[in-house]
Amino acid sequence: RKQVKENAAGAPSAMDEFVEKNAGNWSPDEQDRLNQALREFPSSMDRKERWKSIAGAVGDRGAKDCALRFKEVKDNILRRKELEEETKRKLAVEQGEITAKAAAEAYDAAMKDALAAAQNASDEVGEMG
Repeated sequence: RKQVKENAAGAPSAMDEFVEKNAGNWSPDEQDRLNQALREFPSSMDRKERWKSIAGAVGDRGAKDCALRFKEVKDNILRRKELEEETKRKLAVEQGEITAKAAAEAYDAAMKDALAAAQNASDEVGEMG
């Protein structure tokens, strides 16, 4: 069985997770050959020639199959990245709200202390007069 690669954070990469979920469609070996072929044959090549060359390197898939697989994996990675970014954004907003709430609580506590101190000072002045 294929070892799942990990990213810098120690989590499986998006492509490997997608490949694992769809292993019935493309074997890990086929996906590895596709990945290698995508690196080997640059996008600067004629599109039809590139996909024919990629299919030849994969061996048991046609040019259209390879192109569709590439698009499918890319689209899923982009969707996952969008979800990750949305989650990060929401978390940042939540953390901002928590920070704002904590700041408001600290402000309220400081104002309460200041009012209490002012009241004590006022009481002391009143007692002197």
